[in-house]
Amino acid sequence: NIIPPKDIQDTMEKQMRAERERREAILQAEGEKEANIARAEGERQAMIARAEGQKMARIAQAQGESEAIRAVAEAQAEAIKQINQANPSSAYIRLQGYNVLGEVAKSDSSKVIIPADMAQMASTVAGIDEVASDKNGNFLKETIEKFNN
Repeated sequence: NIIPPKDIQDTMEKQMRAERERREAILQAEGEKEANIARAEGERQAMIARAEGQKMARIAQAQGESEAIRAVAEAQAEAIKQINQANPSSAYIRLQGYNVLGEVAKSDSSKVIIPADMAQMASTVAGIDEVASDKNGNFLKETIEKFNN
């Protein structure tokens, strides 16, 4: 039964304690490292998933807008086709032009330029009135009065 002296026992205990603390520090550092890696990987995957979701949302929105534009264009094409099949008179076409001109004039951001020869315009409107008037001849009476004023 050999018992080492007290100072050697103290030294051996300090060595063992230091070794345990060193292993503990290594294990803690490795644990923190793995936790940081796992967090970073989770954030990366979350960012990828968000970007994928945004991409899919943009694609769906663009497809919806594309379909809406296509539907409007097809409807306009069909309307033009029906008007052409009806073979409209030039008076009808002029009247539609005046209607559009009136809509443009109502806009706050539009400027309307009135031709210098208002008499010619008034006679054109009067001609349209004759072609498109009802039985009493009152179809464009109000419009003609506006132009004459």
